[in-house]
Amino acid sequence: MRILVAAIVLTSVACAASAPQARSCARDLQPSVVEAATVAAANANVVAPVVVRRVEPLVGRGVPSPSTATVEAVIGTDGVPRGICVVSGDVAWGRALAEAVRQWQFRPGTLDGQPVEVLFSLTADYRGH
Repeated sequence: MRILVAAIVLTSVACAASAPQARSCARDLQPSVVEAATVAAANANVVAPVVVRRVEPLVGRGVPSPSTATVEAVIGTDGVPRGICVVSGDVAWGRALAEAVRQWQFRPGTLDGQPVEVLFSLTADYRGH
């Protein structure tokens, strides 16, 4: 099995309204999230979250190869991802990605040395066995 990470982006694009959601989507938590445009305008000292524990997605039946999906989450000031949702791509692969990201642990992002919540977006490809 090959899993290719196409992009990990800190962004502020909207969740697709039709995205399957097991819990509240990261977009629903946005008011407390630092937005890239605001930070850039302020020329603030920003450090992105860093993955310190990563779990690979478990691919089950129903995930076609090749597949691509994008998931979003809010990385909290404690480094725990929440509000995870599939925003685009193959639904089955997106759910596998979302479940994996739910188990990840991050060193929190900071703004001027203080931990802040950050919107995290992950796009990954699945290329089968």
